[in-house]
Amino acid sequence: MKVTRKKRITMAVTFVLVAGLVFWALVALKPPTVQEANAKQLKEAIQNCETGDVRLSALTTFEWDEVYTFAPYASEDAMLATLGIQWNGLHETVNEGMNQAVFVKNGEVVCYVYGYGKKCGYTLDFGNFTGNSLKLSRNADPVFHLEAGKQPKLTYLGE
Repeated sequence: MKVTRKKRITMAVTFVLVAGLVFWALVALKPPTVQEANAKQLKEAIQNCETGDVRLSALTTFEWDEVYTFAPYASEDAMLATLGIQWNGLHETVNEGMNQAVFVKNGEVVCYVYGYGKKCGYTLDFGNFTGNSLKLSRNADPVFHLEAGKQPKLTYLGE
């Protein structure tokens, strides 16, 4: 049986559409990672909080031991060396105005906040710190000032 040009085109288009739908289903229906789920929970807690001073533990329902932030443009290698773990989800910030916070529990990244405040839904300000990184401990229960609003801002006050 001879396959006409029209049938070949129809089969090719059908194949591309089916492959596209399968790819979309795999991507769209993929469950969030632990890091993504915890970042979403943190965003919702920040956005639902009123202006005032707040302990970081009050905003996090997930368990964490330390949270790290890094100086702008810190390399992935430098960040991994500071964290002392291997994780392929880190990204170098490309601007001073970007959020970056890595929450770690038992040597595993449990929440990762990365990106511009507009994308994240809030802004993190860890202030000026010396060196390439700042490490805050859950045991010290760091305090932030939260400015509520359309674009909430968390400013680190100390432990």
